[in-house]
Amino acid sequence: MLSANQVKEIILDSLVALNEEKESGEMIPVAHDTVLLGRGSMLDSLDFILLVTNVEERLHAAAGRDIEVVAPFESFEEQNPFRSVTTLSEHIASNLLVT
Repeated sequence: MLSANQVKEIILDSLVALNEEKESGEMIPVAHDTVLLGRGSMLDSLDFILLVTNVEERLHAAAGRDIEVVAPFESFEEQNPFRSVTTLSEHIASNLLVT
C-alpha cells in the first residue's frame, strides 16, 4: 500500500518530468502547494493531461496495478482533489485504502 507521502513524491517526480520538456521561463513550481488545477495553476490543459498520465504510470509501477487518478468531476464534493500536490496525494492515498 502506498502512503500519502509516497504518492506525493510520485506527483512531485511527475512535475519534474514535465518540467524537463519546458523552457526555463515556463517551469512549473515543484512543491507541495503547487496548484495543479484551478485559479493560480501554471498548467495548461495539455500539461495537466501529461501530468495525470505520468502520475498514473508511476502509480502503476509502484503499486503493481492500475490506479485511475481522474474520476468524474461531479463525484468531487466540496474540495477539488486537484487543487494542489498535497490534496491530490491525499485523495489518491485514501482511494487506495478503499480499493
